[in-house]
Order: sequence, then structure tokens, then C-alpha cells
Amino acid sequence: MSESAADFLPEQEWPSHHTVNSHDDPFLFELIEFLGEVRGIESAVTSAILASYPDGASPHGLECRVKHWRSLHRKAKDIVMRRPYHFDEATTESQLARMALNAIDDILRYSMVSEPHKEIPGNASAFVRNARDAKIRALSILNSYHVATRYKGFHVILDLMEKFGIRLACEVQFHSPESIATYVDTHPLYEEFRVSKDLPKRQALHDEIESMYASLPNLELSGHGFPISVTNRIFARP
Repeated sequence: MSESAADFLPEQEWPSHHTVNSHDDPFLFELIEFLGEVRGIESAVTSAILASYPDGASPHGLECRVKHWRSLHRKAKDIVMRRPYHFDEATTESQLARMALNAIDDILRYSMVSEPHKEIPGNASAFVRNARDAKIRALSILNSYHVATRYKGFHVILDLMEKFGIRLACEVQFHSPESIATYVDTHPLYEEFRVSKDLPKRQALHDEIESMYASLPNLELSGHGFPISVTNRIFARP
């Protein structure tokens, strides 16, 4: 993958203090400052991620690789609301925002597609080793291909500090054509599930999503030589 392949991103994805009224909101002001720092290294990060893909793998959804600032703002605020005890040391709104943003691991997020489906673990392991050689360390490998979760996926969280000098993690998802198709079909249902306050509706959406993901076979994780241990990820039920 050439470096020029990463040279596109809708300009409106990068907010500025000129385009977003943040001066009366210290939390939002800090978020925009932080995204300015991310913007400075994003192209290099994207090129390094793509260069670490194993042979035969291809990117999916590169145009969505930067989390939209509105979604990021909502997620950061939600983290503070749900886990206020994690931010006891913050003395200002700006400091609170920075701590919340540092806790989010999908501000930059990438998806890799390869075939066949059963080779997702092997391709993920090869990617982690390639990234390590490029001084990008895997913080965690998260497997959701098991019976205890509605969603099935395989994610690697990477630490960008050593190579890029910024306190930022990014996420890489590993897919097959089948899992991408299931993700696309279930995403509108997940968006409804995420915002609904109606428990019966949430349960119905959960069950529908779960039944659609049930068509994807679970993955055999042994024998792939992962450099770090794989953790089974469990998504909370309604």
C-alpha cells in the first residue's frame, strides 16, 4: 500500500475553532486542540498501519478512519459521566477532557479484510508482528468470537506513543467478507440499540443483532503465535 493511498480525508472531519464555536466550552475547546495534534500525525499513522497489513489483506472504510468530532465529544462526555472516579485528579474542564480523550482507543480506527474467514487470527497475528517491527506496540488483542456476546469481532488496540510521540491508542479491526457484510447489515440496528432508552426495544434489537452474527463461525485461536495474550471481549447485554 503506497503512502499516497492514505492522502484523503474530508476536510470537514477536522474541526477548528473557526468552524466550531468552542470558546464557551472548555471541554470542547480541548477536544479540538487534541484533534489538531492527531491531525498532525494521522497521515503517517495511516501509512504505517497500511504498511503492516499482511500480504493479501486490504483496507475497508478508510474514509471513516477518524472518529467524527461530534461522536468523539459525546463519547468523552459519556465516559466522564459513567466513570467519574477515574478523573478525580482533574482540576479543570480542559484537564478532564484531555484525560477522557486519552481513555478512548478508537479516535483513529482501521479495518482490514482478508480471506478466508478462519484465517482472521493468523492475519491479525502477522499484522501485530509487522506493527511491532515498525515500533507500534499492541496494547491488547480482543476476541469477540465466542458465545457470551451479541457481537462478533476481532480487534487489536495499538499504542502510538513510541513511534509518533503522542498519547493515543488506535484500533484495528480484522474482518472477512462475510463479517463485513454482517457488520454493514447490523450497524443500523446497533445505532438504534445505542440510543434507545426503551428496555423491551433494546432487548429486541439485541436479539436481532445476535441472531445475525450467529451465522459467523467462531475462530480457532491456537497455533497462531500471538505476541501477547488474546482476551475474550464481552459486550454487556441490555
